[in-house]
Amino acid sequence: MTREEVGFAQVKNEVLCDKNISLKAKGMFAYLYSKPDDWDFSGHRIANECLEGKRAVFSALIELEKAGYLVRTRHPDGRMGYRITWKKPCLQNEDKAQKPDLLKPQLAKTATVSNKESITNKESITNKDVAINKKTLDFIEEIRKAKEGETLTRSEMEELQRFASYWTEPNKSKTKLRWELQKTWDMRRRIATWQRNSSRFNKQQETKGIRL
Repeated sequence: MTREEVGFAQVKNEVLCDKNISLKAKGMFAYLYSKPDDWDFSGHRIANECLEGKRAVFSALIELEKAGYLVRTRHPDGRMGYRITWKKPCLQNEDKAQKPDLLKPQLAKTATVSNKESITNKESITNKDVAINKKTLDFIEEIRKAKEGETLTRSEMEELQRFASYWTEPNKSKTKLRWELQKTWDMRRRIATWQRNSSRFNKQQETKGIRL
């Protein structure tokens, strides 16, 4: 295998060889690590720039956070800061003899991915965006819990992705997600209803398709 000599981001092998995270999460890590310092972080923005849907993007972010590669911190002014790092919590207390490695250019970039607001940058993330991202992550995590232990087909996974995308659509003021505007909410029942309606719709489409 050969590689072209082009601009690139170097990622520590320790991350790429970590058996505890998926290839999807490793790809997300490499994507985030390639971004410059103070890049405006937004899960929705990432989803818009990738072929994968919002559910896949947030799932990868959750995985990185649980593994310790993505760290969220709250600033005194209430804004959220995000740091992408190859140093997992259990590796923080390394021997002093190993510390010189941290001075290597490619490793010195423990990339800070922030949500720093900029008046001149219309795409900068705001506190509302941070709140929406957090709510979306929480919603997707609740879906995961509701379906935990079940073996899902690819079509079922895609249907859940559409379910998440629909119900996490923010309102115009970016203060609430669509599901929060409902009077009542039971995740398991909502998923079951969504799947029934989807199945009924698909059957109707199939029936229309075979009419002579």
